[in-house]
Amino acid sequence: MAAASTRSLAVAVVATMAAIALTATAVIAQAPTDTQFTGCLKNGTLSQVATGAEPDRACRSNETQISWSATGPQGETGPVGDQGPQGIQGIPGVDGVDGVDGADGAVGPEGPAGPAGPRGLTGADGAPGDDGLDGARGDVGPAGPAGPMGPIGPEGAAGQDGSDGATGPAGPAGPAGPAGARGATGPAGEAGPQGSPGADGLEGPQGPTGAPGPAGPAGPEGPQGPAGESVAAQSCAAGTFVTGIDANGLLLCEGISQIQSPNGVYTVTVTNDGATMRGYGTSVQLDANRIALGIGGSSLVLDPSSMTLGALSLDLAAQNRLGLESQSTVVMSSSLLHLLGGQVHFGACDGRLPVARVGDGTTTYGLGGPGEITSGSDTVFAC
Repeated sequence: MAAASTRSLAVAVVATMAAIALTATAVIAQAPTDTQFTGCLKNGTLSQVATGAEPDRACRSNETQISWSATGPQGETGPVGDQGPQGIQGIPGVDGVDGVDGADGAVGPEGPAGPAGPRGLTGADGAPGDDGLDGARGDVGPAGPAGPMGPIGPEGAAGQDGSDGATGPAGPAGPAGPAGARGATGPAGEAGPQGSPGADGLEGPQGPTGAPGPAGPAGPEGPQGPAGESVAAQSCAAGTFVTGIDANGLLLCEGISQIQSPNGVYTVTVTNDGATMRGYGTSVQLDANRIALGIGGSSLVLDPSSMTLGALSLDLAAQNRLGLESQSTVVMSSSLLHLLGGQVHFGACDGRLPVARVGDGTTTYGLGGPGEITSGSDTVFAC
């Protein structure tokens, strides 16, 4: 219903504008372009049009008085309409008469050089020329590398003994020989003077309850008591201790083998095979064959023939001298191993033979012969 009303209103407006245009066209043809027109509008029909501000007669109550000028203000540009169909091609016009040739213009400036053309085909080979004169003899080139050693020829006849040659210069010192075996341990020295007493240690935990002492002497005879129930004498076996009395009046005897801190974090366990102390991720274990200490990922194990030290990171530091010695082999293995010191020596010698680094100079004696480090490290030595 709303759409129908809208369409009716649009039709009325279009009709009104068309009537105004027709009337204005008829009047404008006889009036100046700046003249004002006034008329009465009813149901899309315009009547009583006159120049000026009043119509030919006053508009009735069912009519609307409107005014306009021949030339109104510039209206807004309307939307672009749809493209119409292509018209029929017109008849070609008659060719016009050729005009007179104009005079030649002045020569313009020279244009830029054009791009290079494609390479031409290779021409045919010319006839060979005469041989040129020999050039001057060049300098002798450097000696080439020595060739591989040929096979050993047959042994020739023994020649006569030649005279002794002059004594040659002394050769470089040979490398030091391997370290000798470690000597036997010398006799123990005399015992030193006794040191001063150390500070008192921390108070240890309370020990287990001791065994009952012997019975004391008999006291004076008391008054006769009421007749009681006969009960056999009781005592705990050796190695156990009284820890309480049950509901039947019997002794409770236990073999105590563990001590625990009040908060339960630290424990000491003792058995016939050894003892163990634990607490907060640490442990100390002792038995007949070894001592083992552990904390987190680190451990130290000692037995009669070896010591094993394991840790995520291990630092060995000494203010004066740090020595790692073995009668057979010392093995150090790590993804990254640092050996730091004023001097680092490899081998049981003090020959101060420097270790060569990348780029240090060396000298060799003969093809495949021994060599000598001419410039090496001043802190790392080996033999």
